[in-house]
Amino acid sequence: MLGAALGAGAGFVVGAVVYLLVGPVLESSTGIVREMQGLLWNLVPFLTVVGALVGLVLARRRR
Repeated sequence: MLGAALGAGAGFVVGAVVYLLVGPVLESSTGIVREMQGLLWNLVPFLTVVGALVGLVLARRRR
């Protein structure tokens, strides 16, 4: 479970950093590019779940 928690934490941090860096660029854009900002926010929970699954798999491999 520790591997899953660490993986989820890492995935959340990566997703949040990407969102914070790319979000303002998309917000200042116009048209369809600006609409991608909403999709970018969905990246954060997706990377959190993916990080948890990868961490869980890696932790089980070490056993």
